[in-house]
Amino acid sequence: MADRPVSVRYDPSTGALVVETGGPTVTMDELGDAVSFIRADDDDERHAFFVTRSEADVLLKMVNYILDKVKVTEASRNHLQVVKPRLEALLSALGE
Repeated sequence: MADRPVSVRYDPSTGALVVETGGPTVTMDELGDAVSFIRADDDDERHAFFVTRSEADVLLKMVNYILDKVKVTEASRNHLQVVKPRLEALLSALGE
């Protein structure tokens, strides 16, 4: 396997799902336009939330603002602190 991470691409207009591994590529066609993406961990499931770079940037700014200036419950603060580095990583992966 190559040094780059595995990539999963989905095109809802054609229903094609492509998994690129750096070696073999797997393609599934005609899945339709209503596909759910779920990451299942031992403790929880996470559903994909697709955003553009500019949308992720706004969301990160909102999270930072809330963490810095808004009184929220401790549980909400904890959730935002968990989401923040994931938004930062997403922005880094999307580049400029």
